[in-house]
Amino acid sequence: MDKVALARFEKFLDTTGECWIWSGSCVRSGYGQFLFEGKVWQTHRLMYLHCYGELPEEPLVVRHKCKHRNCCNPDHLEPGTMSENHLDKHRDGTMVQAKLTVEQVLEIRKRSNERHCDLAREFGVKQNTISSIINRKNWSHI
Repeated sequence: MDKVALARFEKFLDTTGECWIWSGSCVRSGYGQFLFEGKVWQTHRLMYLHCYGELPEEPLVVRHKCKHRNCCNPDHLEPGTMSENHLDKHRDGTMVQAKLTVEQVLEIRKRSNERHCDLAREFGVKQNTISSIINRKNWSHI
């Protein structure tokens, strides 16, 4: 990344902890996204490319050693197979779709001003589920 793009990217990174948490735009699954050279990138993949010079060749993917999908710390990123990545998600509990309780739905609505991708990650559902709850398309009887 050139200096201008890197400075723009770094504005959205909280590097105060062990994980470098992306605070910018996220996709439904909770991964950060960033527009670079006319393409929308997953932020962890872009950070890997920036730090290591190239992305792993298919069938390998960039996987997280930590549990945070929006972590961009290059020390927490490594190449691996899709099977290893799925095993990581099962191990970390990030692949399981949670069923929400009435209490959780009410909590989500109370916190509707928070980023939907953050709520989705916390409650183990997709971002569009959070939006549907807040807009009363789902759980409208509550």
